This record gives sequence, C-alpha cells and structure tokens, in this order.
Amino acid sequence: MSISKSDTIETKEKDDKRKNRNVVAKNNHDNKDDNKLYRYIKISSQFLKDCKMELKRVKWPTRKELLASTAMVLFLVILIASFLGLFDELLIVIFKMIAL
Repeated sequence: MSISKSDTIETKEKDDKRKNRNVVAKNNHDNKDDNKLYRYIKISSQFLKDCKMELKRVKWPTRKELLASTAMVLFLVILIASFLGLFDELLIVIFKMIAL
C-alpha cells in the first residue's frame, strides 16, 4: 500500500486544523470566569422561558372549582384538628387517672 503526495497533504491539513482547534479551545479556557457568568445567565434565561411555556400548558381551575376545593380543605382541616384535640384530651385524662 503506497501513500500518495495528495494523501500526505490532506493528512497534514487535517492535523493543522486539529492543532488550530486545540489552540482555540485553550484560548477559550483562559476566559473561564467570563464564560461561567455567560453560561449561568444563558441557563437561567432558558429555565425562565421553559417555566413560562409550562405555565401556559397548565389547566387553571375555574372560580367555582377553586372555591369548592378550598371549602373541602378547610372542612377536612377542622375535622382532623377536632379529632386530634379530642384524642389529646382523652389521653390527658387517662394519664392523669394512671398517675393518681
């Protein structure tokens, strides 16, 4: 297998391109702090854009649904708080009876 002149020239050109890319990449790393700030700003702006798109997809409840859900939550909170309060009072009475 013989290598022609054109093959060696192409190979040399490819090597030169690789070397140039490496030099450019090294130069880019010199400005690391500047790139970090830019990257954080870019990531943050993309995150906010994604949030905006996601909020557009949300099915927001109607006023009627919202009031019904709120009423149900308040009712359950009052019911559970009453149950726990009564159970607490019962335990206090039992412990007082045992302690005396």
